[in-house]
Amino acid sequence: MQQFIQALGAGAIWQLQTGGNYFRLVSSPSPVDIKFFRAGQEIASATQMDTGFYLKPAGGFDRIDITNATAQTIKIMVLDGDGGYDHFNVDLTSALANLRIEQASTVNQIAAVNVGTVATALVAASALRKGLRFTNDGSADVYLGGAGVTVAGGAIKIASGQTWIEDQAAPAAWYGISASAGQSVRIQELI
Repeated sequence: MQQFIQALGAGAIWQLQTGGNYFRLVSSPSPVDIKFFRAGQEIASATQMDTGFYLKPAGGFDRIDITNATAQTIKIMVLDGDGGYDHFNVDLTSALANLRIEQASTVNQIAAVNVGTVATALVAASALRKGLRFTNDGSADVYLGGAGVTVAGGAIKIASGQTWIEDQAAPAAWYGISASAGQSVRIQELI
């Protein structure tokens, strides 16, 4: 196994006189064009290839030309047999720099809502909302969902005395229903 590292200027062609049966582009920050030769004849080519590209041309190769559009350092691996490694460097710095985990700064108590046998609005939609807490203060199960929630189809069931904490669809409008009339649901809204 041979590993080669080369710094290339924009528009440069790296012509590598080396033979092998297996080629891998280990690291290339920007796409490159690659041509494979055997006995002076082009046998394969690949355009705009990124890190991770590999090729095993039948009969092998004895020269590789890599054309680079932007200035960068490229790392490749050439083998006579089949092999390699699966470690790739990934830079998440820019992605993580913009990542923000927002927490609520205000807790609002909303007046309790009486829920019965018809879907009843608990809270209207609010894009500012980051979380909700629903507590079943009644004696029968309450089911939560959208405007069409039913007792038979409600996916979120809150037993008497239990609390449901919603943080995935908190901005949505929420409704409640019960098999028994007069069930009180206490609500906290996190903004």
